[in-house]
Amino acid sequence: MEAKAPALTRSAANERAPNRQDRYRERAAKAEKTRKQVCFLELLRFGFSALEAAGHEDVELPVKTLYRWTYEDPEFDKAWDKAIEQGKTYERRITGPVLEREADRRAVDGVEEPDYYQGEVVGFTRKYSDGLLTTRLKAVLPEKYRESAQVGVSVDARTMNVYVIDSETRDLLSRVKERTGKLVEP
Repeated sequence: MEAKAPALTRSAANERAPNRQDRYRERAAKAEKTRKQVCFLELLRFGFSALEAAGHEDVELPVKTLYRWTYEDPEFDKAWDKAIEQGKTYERRITGPVLEREADRRAVDGVEEPDYYQGEVVGFTRKYSDGLLTTRLKAVLPEKYRESAQVGVSVDARTMNVYVIDSETRDLLSRVKERTGKLVEP
C-alpha cells in the first residue's frame, strides 16, 4: 500500500510560499532603495558631502546605512567613488570661479568692517586684502609675479649664488649683457 502525502490546505500553502503582497513589498522596497541610491550618487556628483547628501529630502537616510550598502553592493561602492571624483571636478569647475571672483572683490574692492565705540557702530572702514591680491597675481600672471628662488652653494670656500629664473628674465639678462658687456645678477 502506497502512502499518499497529505494535500496542502490553502493556509499551509500560504505559509510556505510568499504571497503577492510580500513580493510586492520586496519589489517596492528594492525600487525605493535603488531610487535613493541614484539620488544620493547624483548629489555627490554635484559636490555634496556624504553627510549632506544622506540628509537631503530625496534620500533621508543615515550615513551608516549608505556605508553598509557599499559593503553589500560592490557596484554601489564603485559608483560612490566615481561620483565623489565627479563631484570634485564639478566643485572645481563651478565653485572655483565663484571663489576667485570673491577673492578678487575682497582684494580690489575691499570689505567694509564696522567701527565700534562704546558697543555701538559709529562708522565703517574699508579693508583690502593685500595677501589675496598677491596670491591672485601669482596665479594669473606667474611669469611676472613668481618668486624666484636663490640658493647659496659653497664651492672651494667661495660662495656661488644660483638663481632659478624663467625664460623671459633670462632673455632680458642676455640683452643687458649684450648691450653693456657686463653680467647682471637678477
